[in-house]
Amino acid sequence: MGHIVKKLLQFDQAIIIVFYRDSASKFCKGTWFFFETPGVFDFMVGAITLVPSNEALAVLRALIVLRVFRLVSAMPRLRRVVVALLPAVSEVGAIFVPLLLVF
Repeated sequence: MGHIVKKLLQFDQAIIIVFYRDSASKFCKGTWFFFETPGVFDFMVGAITLVPSNEALAVLRALIVLRVFRLVSAMPRLRRVVVALLPAVSEVGAIFVPLLLVF
């Protein structure tokens, strides 16, 4: 079990390195470009990963997931897929309730 945890921590560190390389490349393109795009947000979320973890900051690391929402607004085809999936979520919930009663 300790071997898996070690591999997960290495994977986490690799993702953080990729994240910072992306942020640094945005910053090197020009200061104004960095501040006009969500680069500041990316940098702040990335800075949270460098602080020793505790429960409060672990929740803030979940903000990295918010980057995905930028893709939805930037890609019209992906927006159509998300809009089509939203009604399906309520129908899945309607199936989930009877399952809870059975199990």
